[in-house]
Amino acid sequence: MAASQVDALAGFPNEAAYNPQWVNVSLGLAETLFVREGDNLMAPQTAESFQVDPDLKGVTFKLKEGVPFNSPVGVSQDFGEMTANDWVWFLNDANPTFNVNSTFRIGGDLAASFGLATVIDEYTFRMDAAEGVVIGAFNLEDSISEYGKGPGVYSKNAYDTMGKEWMKQNLVSTGPFIIEEWVPQNRANLQALPEHHKHPAHIASFTRIHVPETASRIAMIQSKQADIAELDPVFADQIEAEGFRYMVPQPKWITASYMWSGNLWEQTHARTGEALRPCALGRSSNIVDYPWIGNPWCEMGKPCQYEDTDNPPGMSDMEQARLVRWALSYALDREGIVDGILNGYGAGMPSEYMGPNFGGWDPGRKITNTASDAIMAKYGFGDSEMYPSYNVASPMANFPWPWDIPFQPSFAEEILDIAGYPRGPNGVRFEISTNIYRAEIGDVSFDIGDLTAGLWEAIGVKTTILNEDYGSVVSARFRERTQIWPTLKNGAVDDATWPAHWPLPLVDSSLSRPGWGAGFESRFLADMHNMTKLEPDRASAIEQHMDVVDWTIYWHLYSGVVEVPKGYAVNPEKVSEWVGRSTQAHWSGAEPWFIVPAQ
Repeated sequence: MAASQVDALAGFPNEAAYNPQWVNVSLGLAETLFVREGDNLMAPQTAESFQVDPDLKGVTFKLKEGVPFNSPVGVSQDFGEMTANDWVWFLNDANPTFNVNSTFRIGGDLAASFGLATVIDEYTFRMDAAEGVVIGAFNLEDSISEYGKGPGVYSKNAYDTMGKEWMKQNLVSTGPFIIEEWVPQNRANLQALPEHHKHPAHIASFTRIHVPETASRIAMIQSKQADIAELDPVFADQIEAEGFRYMVPQPKWITASYMWSGNLWEQTHARTGEALRPCALGRSSNIVDYPWIGNPWCEMGKPCQYEDTDNPPGMSDMEQARLVRWALSYALDREGIVDGILNGYGAGMPSEYMGPNFGGWDPGRKITNTASDAIMAKYGFGDSEMYPSYNVASPMANFPWPWDIPFQPSFAEEILDIAGYPRGPNGVRFEISTNIYRAEIGDVSFDIGDLTAGLWEAIGVKTTILNEDYGSVVSARFRERTQIWPTLKNGAVDDATWPAHWPLPLVDSSLSRPGWGAGFESRFLADMHNMTKLEPDRASAIEQHMDVVDWTIYWHLYSGVVEVPKGYAVNPEKVSEWVGRSTQAHWSGAEPWFIVPAQ
């Protein structure tokens, strides 16, 4: 495979960079406890079963016996079989509640849901619920199963006998592949095991070659130097016209949205009760008033941190910022992006949580302030100090905000005028920066970022694109809640197959602190997450999910852009089939053990 990236190996994920960790499971090197099989999101993989406590304060896992750890090629040490001790060691070390230095990719999810893991016997272990939390099906399906973001298992024996530094460079786990050679920014050679306890591969070996340039990946598939090439869907028609196939091995519509970070509206940690500094965090050292960041604290009699002088008479800062976010969303030409950049492969969407390929999509649906407040009242939150209405009084208070957002730059300018940001003598209303990187949808992120900058400039918003490294720079700011710029990326739903009975992700609230978060926090979203994840009636859970989708679209904490299928150019002379499992997060390696070679 000619792949866009071969990162450094994350042999010990708890001290690895964010990006490289995701491939361990999706390449078949590490395995989770459970996987998706059909409609069952918790089918056994390295585990046999699980049992949630009657009071929902813990969960016990029974492991499959006799699952061996696999040493890399050339390593003679036998590290034995997987036991409860391996899982307990890794999960506790990965959880930032117990290891503040953990950089594990779902550390925040673990901290938000689970407390200490303990060994019961050789093949049984238990995980307590986190403080103030009860465990429901969602916690397990999202944070334990491979379908969600479940962690893989790693050998404590290898860690103890070989040392941490050795383990960082050598991956010892239980998957169907082992590493022959791994050279960052060059190649990763994998060998399939002749036997495997769950999913033996159909192929003997698999090599990922680091080819960051799209043109070079196309050339390699055309010249048959590669059997598979990772390609954005914009090239599907071209390669199929040349006799190749375009395959989507895991059915996914990957989302890309602008995340409006800095809107930190919680006063206390939703899980621990710890006092937060919501206004101070997410601001620059000068504590300035950013047009897209709403501040509810002044009108609530709380410390304001800065003097806000640009709100129109009678308009709260929360409403002003909401209008700004909506205006910039109306300036996005989603149809033009799909047709002009994605060559028709994809769909526009209004939010990270809703679009044409999501269940429940209704292009005619609209949400008003009255309906938004009614949603809060419906679940007993209403207007209180903890859940303020945020005073949306403005000339647009009763406007019906649509799910299917049209491209209307002139209307965007009207909204900005109403919000108190007229064009200045130089034609500029205000300035904004945005973080663009090669996000989950691929290289087209840069094209979309460039187009967006031009569209926002056209309505008087001077836009600077920041090409900061995501893994080492931007991701850290999300964890620390100091990101203030909108970032174009795939959020925590991962793709459009997010189940409608699941709550919206906890990362939009303080629940995921001290781990990764989207950069904005709402107590309403935190409490609705906790409510829906424990709702035993699926119809009621779906109703709650859709109400929260409405609320998030109204407050517009994400400006959705597109949904994009994740696919590959394939030489049909080498590959006949490639159908992996549907997963939310474990897709970056595309599950090569499911590749069936052509005869």
